[in-house]
Order: sequence, then C-alpha cells, then structure tokens
Amino acid sequence: PFRNLGTVLDSQHFCDGLTDELLYQLVQSPALEVLARKAHLIAATNGPPATHLVEGSVRSAGNLVRITLHVMELSTARVAYSTVYQHELKDVFAVQESVARSATTEITAALLTERTVRETTH
Repeated sequence: PFRNLGTVLDSQHFCDGLTDELLYQLVQSPALEVLARKAHLIAATNGPPATHLVEGSVRSAGNLVRITLHVMELSTARVAYSTVYQHELKDVFAVQESVARSATTEITAALLTERTVRETTH
C-alpha cells in the first residue's frame, strides 16, 4: 500500500484507491507476474515469492498531490526504478488512473530492460 505522508484524513482513501488502481493496471501487463498484496505473509514461511516490490508514498499540499514510487529488487535491496508524479487534484479517479497507467508502462519497461541485460550478461 502507498504510505500517506499527508495530514488530510481523506489522503488515506486516495492512497488505498491508488494502490488498488496500480495493482489492477499491473495485472493487465502480460509481461509481468503480479502477486497479491498479502503475498509477503506467504514469504515468511515459504521464502520470497517475488523478485521485486513496489512501494510508494503520497503527499499533498493544497490541491496538488505528489506521488513517489519505488521498485525494489528483493534479492539485493537495490532500487530498480524510482519516479515522482505530481498532479493537480481535480478528479481523484482520473489522477489515480493516470498515475497507475504511467507507472505500469514505466515499471514494465524498466523490468524488461533489467531482464534483458541480465540474460545477455550471463
């Protein structure tokens, strides 16, 4: 889930909606295998079920929202991808969808590039 770094109570609702929208968009990518949010509970007993973890935070000031997103490679704790999105918050759903679509495209490209580099160097 995205961390709410804002002071506005509704920011948590925005974070929850953004998490759900990003999960939905990531699942639509045929290049990615996406695990459920609760997959980390399985990892405690069966070893890490994932290769990467997506995490992020949301901050707001007035009518602006800033979303920071990081993709971490779990085996090395290396940040494989990181970006920041900033939007004027006129339509909550439109912002969540726009960020999730952009993030999915960028994450997919970054991970595919990483996979290609790894395969050609081994």
